[in-house]
Amino acid sequence: DGEEDVSGPGWDIDVEVDSCANMPKMDMLGKCDPYFSLQMGKQQFKTTWIANAYSGKYKDQKFRFRASGQKGNLVMKAYDYNKLHTDEFIGRCQIPLATVLKSAAGAVNKIPLLTFDGQPVTGRDKQQSEVSVRFWHVTAAEVLDELPKVDAERIKTLRSQFKKLKGEPWKLHVSVKSASRVPPMDEWNGKADPFVVLYTECNTNKSDEVKTRTKSRTLNPDWNETLSVLVETSFEETDVVAVLYDSVMIPFPSRKEVGHLRLPMLSVVGNDSQDFEVAFRRPDFPEERLQDNSGYITKLKIRFKLPAFIESSTRDLMPTAPMEVSTDQLSDDLRRFMDSSKQTRLWLSTREVTADNLMTRICSSEADEKKIEAWKLDLQVAKGNLFLSSELQMLLGILATLAQIILLKMMMMGYDG
Repeated sequence: DGEEDVSGPGWDIDVEVDSCANMPKMDMLGKCDPYFSLQMGKQQFKTTWIANAYSGKYKDQKFRFRASGQKGNLVMKAYDYNKLHTDEFIGRCQIPLATVLKSAAGAVNKIPLLTFDGQPVTGRDKQQSEVSVRFWHVTAAEVLDELPKVDAERIKTLRSQFKKLKGEPWKLHVSVKSASRVPPMDEWNGKADPFVVLYTECNTNKSDEVKTRTKSRTLNPDWNETLSVLVETSFEETDVVAVLYDSVMIPFPSRKEVGHLRLPMLSVVGNDSQDFEVAFRRPDFPEERLQDNSGYITKLKIRFKLPAFIESSTRDLMPTAPMEVSTDQLSDDLRRFMDSSKQTRLWLSTREVTADNLMTRICSSEADEKKIEAWKLDLQVAKGNLFLSSELQMLLGILATLAQIILLKMMMMGYDG
């Protein structure tokens, strides 16, 4: 087709396929089932198809392309969908990127379809076939790859404050707000069951993981959870790692990595008490940003808060906002954990809230001491129930196995008789 590869940083271009009109008759016993493929350089997307129609509107068919400069073309090809054999080509159109960038944002552009040799495609009503599209573009990527650089004076102040620790471990409070545009992981419903795992890493040494709750069947999860991760080394030698997982229950409970991001602790502690949106990276190609099926980048909204002894010493250097810690949410999670601990199906009932996660949140809570001690006692009781439930589950499994063995032996003795 002669398209030039325009992938890379530069322009973010949103293309929405709005509708098609005057499609030709393609099916012997029906009309046409039109859909469109879109290509710009190496980036390709495909719309859904409209069933048995010559004209119709597409719903939520918006895609994002990355482009550099003003060279290249957007190539759209129309096909007729077929269940039993190969989809049939209807027509195509080629739109120069320079034309896309000059178009008014959100305006409807009606573009005629042509055959491969440049002849107009006409529909059953003898009118020319066309596709209606809308364009939006911005002059720079909307993704923050790293946090703002910290000025030298602030680094100097942070170093002097962290010296007070004398190498002792400390905890960084992380508010995991939400994620947007998570790629669909479940084929049967086009959704995902995402959760985020946090830990710190220095060279090959990792801290213990902490994780959010699992949000079921969503591509735009809201967590609004505050977690505390342990930092055992100097803040200048450590990275904060956030991994996005999809919870998998079949054939057995597990997790599958969707994407990850890594932030230098130096940038984190220098930009505390502010909300940031950071792009996840692909697990197979870490140098590339993670995208959903429409080309939009998957981002995590996150906030960091330093320990109190650091925050109080640096408050005059950077305005801070209070970190929201929901004691009501913590109480609800603890109650749900206690209720689920009484069930024998442990692997199903506690997949969203773990004892370690709750203890971390309890210790970092700003509730009064009596409330914290009561929570800790309740958690110990729930953990005891979980132990008894797991023992009972194991005993039931052994009894079931013995019953199967006895039944099998009885059947064999019957055959011998």
